[in-house]
Amino acid sequence: MIRIGSGLTLFGLMCMGACRSADPQVEPSPPAAVSVGDFGRFEGDVVARWLEDDRTMELLEHFRFVDCHGTDWPAPIGSVVDGASIPRFLWATAGSPFTGSYRKASVVHDVACDERLRPWQRVHRMFYDACRAGGMGSAPAKTMFWAVYHLGPTWSPDGQSFVPASELESLSQEQQLKVDEILQYIESTDPPLEEIESLVLE
Repeated sequence: MIRIGSGLTLFGLMCMGACRSADPQVEPSPPAAVSVGDFGRFEGDVVARWLEDDRTMELLEHFRFVDCHGTDWPAPIGSVVDGASIPRFLWATAGSPFTGSYRKASVVHDVACDERLRPWQRVHRMFYDACRAGGMGSAPAKTMFWAVYHLGPTWSPDGQSFVPASELESLSQEQQLKVDEILQYIESTDPPLEEIESLVLE
C-alpha cells in the first residue's frame, strides 16, 4: 500500500536539460485535506498499490479535488493511474508524476483524461488549479499548464476522438530554444492562463 503526499517542490522545468529521473519514488502523505489559497482543495489521500507492470497504480481509496468553483473531480476506488496524461518529456525534467508537488494533481488529471467527461481545455485548467492547491508556485504551475495544454491529451467534444499526450522524451535543439524562450517569458511576466494557451511550440 502506498500513500502519496505533496512533499517536494518542483524546480526542474527551469532546467530543461536535466536527466530522466530513476524509477518513480513515492513518499508518505501528510494527513487528509490539502488546500492553498483560492485554487481548491484535495479530499483524502492517494492510497494505491503498484500493479504487476510496476508502472501503473490502482487507487484503493476514494480521492478527489474540488476546484475553486466547487466542481468535483473524483478519482474513485479502482482507478488506474500511470501519469500518461503528463507529456513524457516533463518526466525527464520535473520528475515522474509520482514525485514532487504535482503528484496529487497528476492523479486527478489522469482520471479526468481517461474519463473525458469534460472538455480537454477545462481538464487542463483543472490541472493548473490542482498544482497550485498542491503547493506549487505560480511560475512552475504555469509552465506545467503550458506543457499539458499544448502537448497533453486532447479529445473531441463527445470524448470519442482521442489524441494521447506527446511521447516526446527529448527536445530537438530548435524545440529546446523555443521552450526556453516560452519558459523564460512565463517566469518573467507571469502571464494569464489565456495568454499561455496561445504560446504554441512550433
